Amino acid sequence: MSKHNSKREVVLSVVVAVLVLVIISMAYYIGKDNMLLSGKTETNQKGNNQDSNLINNGNNQNESSSNFDLTVDSKKCINSKGETYTLAFYDNADGLSIKLSEDRRSVKLSINWSLFGPLSGSSAWSSDIESLTINNFSTEIKDIYIGGYGQDISGVTILYLMSDGTVEYTPLLEAMTNNKNIKSYGKIPNVSGVVKFYTADAMQFGGVTMLAQRADGTFYDLGLILLEK
Repeated sequence: MSKHNSKREVVLSVVVAVLVLVIISMAYYIGKDNMLLSGKTETNQKGNNQDSNLINNGNNQNESSSNFDLTVDSKKCINSKGETYTLAFYDNADGLSIKLSEDRRSVKLSINWSLFGPLSGSSAWSSDIESLTINNFSTEIKDIYIGGYGQDISGVTILYLMSDGTVEYTPLLEAMTNNKNIKSYGKIPNVSGVVKFYTADAMQFGGVTMLAQRADGTFYDLGLILLEK
């Protein structure tokens, strides 16, 4: 074998070895990316299932959130009085809007009286649109929600999910008649670890109520608690 051929074979061997290393490296990183993708998908699925823990296991947990005809597993109610719940949506906030501040320490409430006034029966406010700031909170606010309980608009309530999992509230019509003192009325007692709010029909209650779900799928009927207050 000539010296020239030997050099060419050496060069060819080096090229082949480099190509093999490149292929192995590409296969490793592709496999690694697929593992990461699988991990993200699994995490997202767990998160979605956590939200659906409130729903009765007999229902399809992949149904759209716009489908409110879902029966709640009433056995998971922490303060149950034998109610049967069905998730619902009502436009009891017609004329009301709330916005959380960037620092999560205050909430701006806007009331369109041409819409909300006829529902509330209140004549204490003269302007068409009223803007108010609610800022007497004990900790940072995580989420805000307008709900209600009972059979009429007298139970309309603003809920504030605090960063520590507790819930503060404003009974709106009561606050309006109390020298227009729109503020947080403090924490709802004996409620903790909340992650999400729902509105539901309470069959035996004869009206609607507000549910506060915990991470483990158990929940509080906030309407029952506020009625007792």
